[in-house]
Amino acid sequence: MTLSCPAVSGATSYEFYQGSTLLGTSQTCTYTVPGLADGSYTFTVKARNSTGLSQASNVQTVNVSTIIVPTVSFGANVNAELG
Repeated sequence: MTLSCPAVSGATSYEFYQGSTLLGTSQTCTYTVPGLADGSYTFTVKARNSTGLSQASNVQTVNVSTIIVPTVSFGANVNAELG
């Protein structure tokens, strides 16, 4: 499954979370989550720059089925101000 969001001005990287667990970091606002079993998952993303992290985006809840593999877009939710 692919998570994506629009680029945030001034951001140098993005952190992707499943619940409170950091999944990984990307220099672009795209991250592929490998190997999810069927079930319900929550995801957030934070933007990072030289002064720190933004607040988390709105939570996106995804129901995964082996029949359908969704692509999740955070839209403008990650456009938080960086400190």
